[in-house]
Amino acid sequence: ANKLKKAWAVFTEKLVEKPRLYNALKDKELLILDKNTAEISVSNKSLAQTLDKIKTKIHNLLREELNNKNFELKVKIEDVQKKKSEHLYTDRDRYQYLVEKNPNIEILKNKLDLEF
Repeated sequence: ANKLKKAWAVFTEKLVEKPRLYNALKDKELLILDKNTAEISVSNKSLAQTLDKIKTKIHNLLREELNNKNFELKVKIEDVQKKKSEHLYTDRDRYQYLVEKNPNIEILKNKLDLEF
C-alpha cells in the first residue's frame, strides 16, 4: 500500500505541467482491489476519458515503481447523484443547512426581522 502511494505521488508530480489534471488527481486515493489491481474514482466522464488516453503511461510508470508487470489501474466514475446531494446550490439551501446545524440562526433571523 505504501509503495502504491509513493508510486502514485511520483506519477502525479509528473503532471505538474498539466495543472487541471494534476489538481484533479493529486489528492485522489487509490483503492487497492488486489495485489495487481487498484481503482481510482473520478468525478466526471471527461476526466475518466483523459485518464484512459494516458493509461499506458500510467501503467508503465506504476508497474515500474511497484516492480509488478501485471499491475492495472481501473477508473471508476463517482456516483453523481450522491455528490449532487452534498452540494449547497442556492442561498435558501445554504440557509436551511445552517438552520439544521444551529436552530438559533432561525431565532436570530426572526428577532432581526430579516427576510429570506
